Amino acid sequence: MPRRIIVELAERVRRLAPPAPGELAALAERSARGRRELLRLDAEDLRLAPPPLSSLGTGGEGEVARWLAARLDIAADSLGEILLLRGPIPPHHLLALAFVNPGDEVLVPDPAPPVFRTAALLADATPAPWPREGHATGPPGAQDLAGAPARATSRGARIRFLAPCAPPTGQPEPPADLDVAVNAGLAQSRILAADLSALLLDLGGPAAGTRGETGSPPAITHLFHHPRALDVGVGIVTLDALFGAGNAPFALLFGNRDLVLGVRRLTEAMGMPFGAPAARAVAPTLAALDRALDAARANLRARRDVLVDGLQRLGFRATSPTAGLALWVAAPRGYRGLPFARMLLRRAGILVRPGTDFGESGEHFVAFSLAPPPTVLFRALGRLEELAPRKLRLRRQLVRARRRPPAAPA
Repeated sequence: MPRRIIVELAERVRRLAPPAPGELAALAERSARGRRELLRLDAEDLRLAPPPLSSLGTGGEGEVARWLAARLDIAADSLGEILLLRGPIPPHHLLALAFVNPGDEVLVPDPAPPVFRTAALLADATPAPWPREGHATGPPGAQDLAGAPARATSRGARIRFLAPCAPPTGQPEPPADLDVAVNAGLAQSRILAADLSALLLDLGGPAAGTRGETGSPPAITHLFHHPRALDVGVGIVTLDALFGAGNAPFALLFGNRDLVLGVRRLTEAMGMPFGAPAARAVAPTLAALDRALDAARANLRARRDVLVDGLQRLGFRATSPTAGLALWVAAPRGYRGLPFARMLLRRAGILVRPGTDFGESGEHFVAFSLAPPPTVLFRALGRLEELAPRKLRLRRQLVRARRRPPAAPA
């Protein structure tokens, strides 16, 4: 008989964690076949149809720069070089492939979306988890959601990924922390890559183009508010949260000229489409994005406030996120994130994402998505209220919450 070759996954691929545990997926499938409707609070995007962007040409760079500056509150001269990427490979992966050698270290925020860790592993580098400022690493109750310091700076890292408003707190990075990161990057020749995608869904400020008006909240602080950002860093913007991974009309990379051109050289070698759309093609696309973003922000603010208020009244510890789709909730005493998510699925028919999907530091948390419509969120809160007194040991918190006057809906 002919011999069969032995096929074995590369070590870097074996180290990639699946985005959702197989056990939860199997439980969700069984729940969908049962009598109780499954309430999915695990969505990562708003499932919108992406606007078309087909033709490439010249003349669209200025349109893109103006849109990017208005959406992210960046001075136009602080954007640097701009590269529009089209294709299924995330800019994070391209950046790591362009500048990281096998064995290098890449600092990734933990917890955070898995794309940072994946970028390091696919470049055959070592992802070094970087605990978020203000993240409690102990069991729930040992600390609040704020107060745990990050570990000391690693000196061997080639890239450090930054993610403002990342979990678990969903709050922006303090300017002092950004200053430390920039100075360390300059001193150690380290690239700072700031994923600013979540800031397109800024849940606190006014509509785009109205920054700075009287009474409006301050802009969310990020890397490109630092005066030396172009010396050391690049910004990444994807539209996955609106349209889903791989369905965005384009992704944006901007910042330090040498870094952006290095990624461009890689995309040319890989045969990926890149460039600036013609002005006549990009203008209607950006207008469609503006309409989608403004509508999404208004809806998400209302959903966030309803969900945070309801969870806090039930005794859960939840912090209102400043941007993005994920609302992180600390698991009750006696639970870790994955067992808690498993119990919610079995007992209440509610599917959430365990915090370990976002890194080891998310072990004691689960993530609720703000993407489902308000009717689904209200039904989920109703099921949690039924479950809380008898299963989650939240009876005292629930009794106290019921004594408070009800809040007006957002």
